[in-house]
Amino acid sequence: VSQSRYCNTTFYIASGSAYEQLTIPVTKGQWTHIAWVWNRTPGYYGISSYINGEYYSTTSGSVEFDTLNITNNLYIGSGSAFPIVSFTPTNTLSGALDELRIWHTIRSQEEIYNNYQKSIFANPYLKLYYKFNEASGSNSPVVIDASSNGLHGNLSAQGQIFQVRNVATSSIAGPSAPSYGTYVTVIDQAGAAYTDMSRKIDGKNIINPMLNPMTIEYWLYV
Repeated sequence: VSQSRYCNTTFYIASGSAYEQLTIPVTKGQWTHIAWVWNRTPGYYGISSYINGEYYSTTSGSVEFDTLNITNNLYIGSGSAFPIVSFTPTNTLSGALDELRIWHTIRSQEEIYNNYQKSIFANPYLKLYYKFNEASGSNSPVVIDASSNGLHGNLSAQGQIFQVRNVATSSIAGPSAPSYGTYVTVIDQAGAAYTDMSRKIDGKNIINPMLNPMTIEYWLYV
């Protein structure tokens, strides 16, 4: 199988000189659901990955970062604008995102599989939920958070100019994998130079991992 059919996506955690990462392949030209589970239970530290609800891999390391008190805003789709210690992306993202969910809990394989093609409701452990279903043609930069935490994001100015969110799924990547979705966010559609095509969330006190485990899920098209 030609390697050009695939690209890599990496979950990376860094604090000072300590870091841990896990990389998995993603098939190009189709929607893929990705889930990362960061287990912080003593004796079970590590990152696990799931593709379309099925377990794929786990890190072999045992790095623990103590309390992570992150003070920066969260950016989605910022590409290489924010360099990371010991990790340099080969390419920035050029694709589409849908149904982004950030949890402060360890989601089991069964929970991921049973819900990855469904819309979900507010949950105490669900800290952020972007459906990216804002109506096409809207002039508002707001991105609605459906987690009930009110962490509504803002589309960057460059993103508004290029109308990256006002794209019907059928026009960029075929029908959306989640049948309940209509619109997605297209990141860096015009190329890696537009690294500020991102969602900005000023909700660090709620999303901040501290000592919590995390699960991050999203649909990806590249």
